[in-house]
Amino acid sequence: MSGIGEATITNLCQSVSQVTPLGRITLQIRAAKDVADSAPDAQKVQASNLLIGMSELSGDATFTNIEIGRDASTLNKAGSAKGDTVGGFGQQADHVTIHNLKQTAYSTSASTFKLTGMSLKLLTGDGNECY
Repeated sequence: MSGIGEATITNLCQSVSQVTPLGRITLQIRAAKDVADSAPDAQKVQASNLLIGMSELSGDATFTNIEIGRDASTLNKAGSAKGDTVGGFGQQADHVTIHNLKQTAYSTSASTFKLTGMSLKLLTGDGNECY
């Protein structure tokens, strides 16, 4: 689990993939695509009290006051949201700025999640994840 008080993100790609009786289905979310790092924040993804359950994350990131390796059930920088499993791996930060974010997530919650230029798609078959 990753808890973040405030986030600013450019070129976000988040995906969740599941095998179903109809075959593999992937939910893919993209936002702030091709937004320059120097663009105003109004053109970027903005989030507050963000809690993400994820298995993969990549991009160019700057974390402020990061704590890595915390018990996920004790995270306190994403408002009241915390991981459910005592002893689960957690990290948290006051703020994160990420450019070219790619992540495979299984849960996301936020008190505010502004997705500029959002595209949400359900895709079938293999090869539709962000990685």
